[in-house]
Amino acid sequence: SDLTTTQIGTINNTIDLMRVPKGTVILGARLETGQLDTNASPTLTIDIGDSGNAARIFSASTVGQTGANTVAMPNGAFGYKYATESVITLKVHAAPATAASAAIIFTLFFKVDESFSLTSSAVA
Repeated sequence: SDLTTTQIGTINNTIDLMRVPKGTVILGARLETGQLDTNASPTLTIDIGDSGNAARIFSASTVGQTGANTVAMPNGAFGYKYATESVITLKVHAAPATAASAAIIFTLFFKVDESFSLTSSAVA
């Protein structure tokens, strides 16, 4: 959907994107936006995360500065398992120099497996 200048124009503004059930395990994510900061020197950065870590899935992403996409998640995002139902949010990390309305597409690749664990095991 399109983000408005009101939603994207204020630092620390948070927008709910989706709910994930208990046992959700993150396998990957993709963030794509139109140009949300039209200034010649854009400043907008976006976090995607949850109430425990606002930048768990994407941290200070600059995709909204030019209208781009990314799949580069921070360390610890792949394989993260939600112990409870959670809300995935977009947070304005740094406000745009000149806010503009534009589309955002967020895709989360996940599985629901309450018994999933990333603990390593030795190979004999």
